[in-house]
Amino acid sequence: MVPVAVLTCVLAGTRANAQGNDLIRAASNGDLPRVRALLHAKADVNAKMGDGMTALMFASFSGHQEVVRALLHAEADINAKAGDGRTALMLASQEGYQEVARVLLDAKADVNTKMGDGHTALIAASNSSHQEVVQLLKGAGAGEP
Repeated sequence: MVPVAVLTCVLAGTRANAQGNDLIRAASNGDLPRVRALLHAKADVNAKMGDGMTALMFASFSGHQEVVRALLHAEADINAKAGDGRTALMLASQEGYQEVARVLLDAKADVNTKMGDGHTALIAASNSSHQEVVQLLKGAGAGEP
């Protein structure tokens, strides 16, 4: 027989994981009311998918500026890295979401974080020909030692 305390912890962990996954889905879809509701219900703002992606990363990759703001307000880890080393700023830069990148930079995202292969947000924006984002990142100190 499983002790009640252990079962309670397991169920609470399952509920927290489910809320974290729901938050990631809502952030990816740009569903700001759902994101806010889940954050209010204490969903783990830094929950990760199997590949290490967080709600902030998905919102940044999808260009959902207001969702990004809500997640940052809830203290999402702005410099968290996915399994491949990408950050929310790298993802927004790669996709050309200048305003999302600006929100992240204003919240003090590390503009010079590197992936294992040395790629940065600046390289991601440049490789994708997003010149406005390149200029934004350079203005924020990208590429400086």
